[in-house]
Amino acid sequence: MMVECDRCHRKFATYAALKQHYSNQHPNAKWSEALENRLNEEKDLQSQRAQLHPARRSHTMLIVAVVLIVIVIGAGWFYLSALSPPSPSTACANFPFPPINGQDLAVHYHALLLIYVNGNQVNIPANTGEGDSGPCTQPLHVHANEPNTNLIHIESPQLRTYTMGDFFRVWAATPGISGPTHVVFNQNQIFNYTAGNGYELRMYVNGQQSTAYDSQTLQSQMTIVLVYGNSVTNWANYQSLSAQPWPYPGY
Repeated sequence: MMVECDRCHRKFATYAALKQHYSNQHPNAKWSEALENRLNEEKDLQSQRAQLHPARRSHTMLIVAVVLIVIVIGAGWFYLSALSPPSPSTACANFPFPPINGQDLAVHYHALLLIYVNGNQVNIPANTGEGDSGPCTQPLHVHANEPNTNLIHIESPQLRTYTMGDFFRVWAATPGISGPTHVVFNQNQIFNYTAGNGYELRMYVNGQQSTAYDSQTLQSQMTIVLVYGNSVTNWANYQSLSAQPWPYPGY
């Protein structure tokens, strides 16, 4: 809103500027009481605005400070997360069972698993289930220092049973070990080999053929032989192999 000089009709942004104009250009003109009141109102309004502006600036600065603190904390958390190894619960999430590390054992026994595919033996990789010292050590595992023994250690803080299916799930979840892929076992398939078209998958347990397959319960000093083959396979030889005396005294 502009104010106008009633003498020369020039316009000014404020009453203060108008009064200064009167003083300079119209010194003999009377500065009315009404104009003085308007000038005082203008000064009061400017004073009120001056008092409000610092509060607004303080509020804005507070918001900026809070945002900066959040950014710094977030960056610090991201940096520390990158430096820190994942917690065991996170690192072991792909395994089927919680780690047994440092817990008292309710069960501790061993089973022997021998696998043959088209006449060739497939050994269980050492350190399957993270052996006996990995951060995610599973209740079913093969020790790192026992390569080609095919000896499954069943060590659990829980008084419960485990199956062949449980062991193959542990095997499939173990990172960084050699051996066949895909690690699969059921009544129709072992690894990438499926029954049918003249091929069979048989299981022998302690000298007897079993149809339990992945639901077979593991027991102490049990010898399990899995055989994938065709019509020329000497099945009786593998059945006899499963009936051999336990080869690991002390286990």
